[in-house]
Amino acid sequence: MTMPRIAVCVPTKGIVRGWFASSLAELVAYAAAHQPMALTVMMQEGSIIHVNREILVNRALDWQATHVLFVDDDMTFSPRVLTLMLDRKQPVVACNSTMRVLPIKFAAARIDGSRIAVSDASTGVEEADYAGFGVSLIETRVFQRTPKPWFLPTYLPEQQAYASEDVAFYRRGRAAGFPVLIDHDASKLIGHCGEHTYTWRQAETPTADTKVARARQAIESALQRHSRGAVLFSGGKESVVLAALCDNVRDKVELVWCNTGAMFPHMERFVRAYSERYKLVERRSDQAARFRSAGLPSRIIPIVNTPLGRVQLKAHSNKPNLADWTRCCSELRLLPAIEYTHEQRISLLIHGQRAQDQVFPAFLGAEVCGPLWDWTEADVLGYIHERAILLPEQYAQGYADSGECWNCTSEINPARFKWMATYQPEYYARLQPVMAAVYGAVFDELGAATAALQVAGFANGTDKVPSPAEAEGCNV
Repeated sequence: MTMPRIAVCVPTKGIVRGWFASSLAELVAYAAAHQPMALTVMMQEGSIIHVNREILVNRALDWQATHVLFVDDDMTFSPRVLTLMLDRKQPVVACNSTMRVLPIKFAAARIDGSRIAVSDASTGVEEADYAGFGVSLIETRVFQRTPKPWFLPTYLPEQQAYASEDVAFYRRGRAAGFPVLIDHDASKLIGHCGEHTYTWRQAETPTADTKVARARQAIESALQRHSRGAVLFSGGKESVVLAALCDNVRDKVELVWCNTGAMFPHMERFVRAYSERYKLVERRSDQAARFRSAGLPSRIIPIVNTPLGRVQLKAHSNKPNLADWTRCCSELRLLPAIEYTHEQRISLLIHGQRAQDQVFPAFLGAEVCGPLWDWTEADVLGYIHERAILLPEQYAQGYADSGECWNCTSEINPARFKWMATYQPEYYARLQPVMAAVYGAVFDELGAATAALQVAGFANGTDKVPSPAEAEGCNV
């Protein structure tokens, strides 16, 4: 039997992902230690990917390779992936990578156009019309028997678009007698690096029980790498779910609560009750000082309501200072917890953000674990209901939020106002004049702007995006 000669071919624009580099090094080391083969790594830099691939294949043929292993520079992969694909003994074997956009879809498709999905139940190989090149193993005889051009993209008139070079190649290979096979098992060993690393797990539709099991596994796995972790805790629905998921490892975690000093009294009591079962760390932030120095948080900030705008526009000093609400939340509700973890040298942060929140936490100096990332709100509430977990009273009263700052001027949720007027009338009476001051200032500026724009004929707005030529016409 001829010993395999593997040309690992990497088309690149010049900068590769760190996790890709680590995966490539591990693959080379693993192949050398576990399987007799000749292996070389070839890279080709250039801005036109199908040209890079053509050059790489020609170099592999000159090297007398038996196989080309394409690995794109934004992929991660287990070192076992090559051995697994080789063992299939098929001319064209590809991993089914996921795309790097939401909602996540798989790259491979059947001849009828339906997408091929990777799941817990999928195994073995499955014939496809096409797949991505991200991690793909191709015998060199396929290139020798498939007429050139191998990778030239084709135009699809019905879609008024071009098929990518991988689709074009796989269809040309099929015409030459070499259909592509998707390796479901190898596909579970790869990831696609984007804002985060996209894997087959994010593309399936798991059951609620599967999500719970994965969330526990994510927490336990992270704690194997760290002596202890900090759970960011507010008393809201995601927080109580996190605490329940951490119950069996509560000796290794601390619930870290940032008390803004403006929580409703019943919420303070609710959060502090968790100290009976968990280690609860309370860190305080100074909301009053923040409001005095930076201004009141707002969704809309007219320039005249900022310190710089007041100076430049000689605005009246009685105009309230308004500030970015996101920074306000970060400084009052997050920063004290981060400072605590730095002081205590805690290197693991566990948070309850979900992808639906469209907030992407990142903390310098710590590993971040988001076990609820793929949960929906229905998943969270279903978990709470099934396990009879107690929620703060406002959840049953029509306001599903922890309400960490009763006097927040940026949260303009009607359910909040209705709930406060009914169940917290004293606080609502105190909030009303502050909201009036903030949004009165906003309406003043919007009114002035609307009047001026009406004169110019711009007041009705438009969804039209200016063309490059139109935009260039505004240049001086």
